[in-house]
Amino acid sequence: MKWIIIIASMVWSFFLPKQQPSVSSIIPLEELVGQRFIWEVTGPRLSSESATLITTTHAGGVIIMGELTSSEIASLTAQIRTLSHKLPFIIAIDQEGGSVKRMMDDENPGGIALGRLHDNEFCQTVASTSAKLVNAGVNTNFGIIGDIGWNPYAYITNRTYGNSAEFASNRITRALECSKPILTTIKHFPGHGRTQLNSHFTIPNINISLDEWQKTDAQPFLTAIGEGVDIIMFGHLHYQAIATEPATLSQYFHTYLKDNGFSGLTITDDLGMLEHSYKNPIDTMKRAFAAGNDVLLYTTSSVDPHTLFHEALVYATSSSEIYASFQQHYNHIKEFKRRKLPR
Repeated sequence: MKWIIIIASMVWSFFLPKQQPSVSSIIPLEELVGQRFIWEVTGPRLSSESATLITTTHAGGVIIMGELTSSEIASLTAQIRTLSHKLPFIIAIDQEGGSVKRMMDDENPGGIALGRLHDNEFCQTVASTSAKLVNAGVNTNFGIIGDIGWNPYAYITNRTYGNSAEFASNRITRALECSKPILTTIKHFPGHGRTQLNSHFTIPNINISLDEWQKTDAQPFLTAIGEGVDIIMFGHLHYQAIATEPATLSQYFHTYLKDNGFSGLTITDDLGMLEHSYKNPIDTMKRAFAAGNDVLLYTTSSVDPHTLFHEALVYATSSSEIYASFQQHYNHIKEFKRRKLPR
């Protein structure tokens, strides 16, 4: 596999434009591709396998999974920062509170319980969570829910802040304000609230019009854009009257965010989740790149992550348009990290 990639890179270089940038400005293919991956790590210590994966794939970042204490997370992040890297790592975690938390000594109740708190207490709770994460070496929280709890029996409802677009938007404004200085993420765009199904195991079909969506489920995300949210996470949700693909794989929804002023990073939900619905994980990965996601998130997959990376290297050199796209996304990620993450 390694020789295939080397040969592909050599062949591809023959087709690059005649006017090349200076040698010092040429970004290695592995770096162009690797910055677009975030891999799962678990603690309390960084395994040699994870360390090798992060360094050999030039990973853009990691997501911390499992049930850990703040001191265990601090030890884990310290080990990650010692690894060789050209750009700062995104060191992320799912710390919504309540049923979704990785830092077990954080008392944030999350979801509806958090949403029901008085405004000052809500802010204090969110700020406390962010401070604990920052002190433990985490720089990014995938923790703000933009979904609306329309149906009391739906899978996502207990993780939402409330059951109206206005209420959710107001809480999101406060969550973004009170989360500083950690990098903030809102999920699961374009909205998980209208289905009772769990997108971990299937792709829910949601049948509302574009006009209705824009007036309701889109509002918390548009509010977050206006408030300067750093990252938007795409959900595996098929709004069948709006796009032909689930949002993660939809160019339409990625373009929609840009057209509405979003300049941060876009990231998929765990792409391994789609393996319950898509037979070919490699094809799904390529489609996620083509849709416009800056970063692909993997916490589960039937395919070894080294294989995913090598397949991505080959894909990146499969046409001049795709190669140019990888360059553009790399530059966007590099600039984002320059502005948002300390060295």
